[in-house]
Amino acid sequence: MSGGTVHALSAFCHDPGIVLAHEPMVSTGDKVEAELTVAPTLIARLDWHNRVLTGDALFGQRHLCPPVGAAGGDFLLLVRGNQPSRYDAIHCRFDPPPGHQPLPLRDRRDACTVDRGHGRGIETRHLVASTDLSAYLTTEFAWPGVAQVFRLERTWPDHGEPKPPVRYGLTSLTPTRGTPARWLARKRGHWQIENRLQRIKAVTFGEDQSLIHTGPGPTVMALLRDTALNLLHRHGVRRIAARLRAFSQYPEQPLALVLAAPIAHA
Repeated sequence: MSGGTVHALSAFCHDPGIVLAHEPMVSTGDKVEAELTVAPTLIARLDWHNRVLTGDALFGQRHLCPPVGAAGGDFLLLVRGNQPSRYDAIHCRFDPPPGHQPLPLRDRRDACTVDRGHGRGIETRHLVASTDLSAYLTTEFAWPGVAQVFRLERTWPDHGEPKPPVRYGLTSLTPTRGTPARWLARKRGHWQIENRLQRIKAVTFGEDQSLIHTGPGPTVMALLRDTALNLLHRHGVRRIAARLRAFSQYPEQPLALVLAAPIAHA
């Protein structure tokens, strides 16, 4: 294998903040295509019983959902312009274009949270869920297992002016199994993969600066970084960089973590 940048697709569990598995991607010019190519393999390696697949719009693909449902799991995914027909169907149901008479949702459930965002002031999240399009998406677009669709609006002040981006999505969770309030928590938890995994590996662990680019080396090093991060998160360490600096002065501390009682399966 020649040298170069090596990428992998990771499966990250929100609550404990651990990497469950990762799948190296074959180097191609199209990173999106590479991620979708290895995603089925990664999904097949995981235990989905009572778990929910979350992801951005890239992973809102029909072929990724049936294996999750067959393994006892559910999905909660965004839909955007990369799937224009499905996006337009959901968008127009919640927000009809100008000049069109809005039709009230036959089924509507709401949830709202208000939090102080990181550097954004007060952030409001409002989610509206509905079963109105479930049968339509299943029959018209052959999307298996769709139970509800949703509209998610986030608002925060941008230079003193409210900034309200709106997202749309779908889920296999039924109204009795997935309330809008739980959806809000799950969607927010999804982005932990950025600040609790990707940023730490890239900046704190210096993964982006690694000079190991050939053979099995990148995969081995990625597994070691994932293992170290999992160990720290499972022991409640939140300030990773500070703890690593302490470990450099007191090497017996990380050794104690490794030798601690076995950690239960996530």
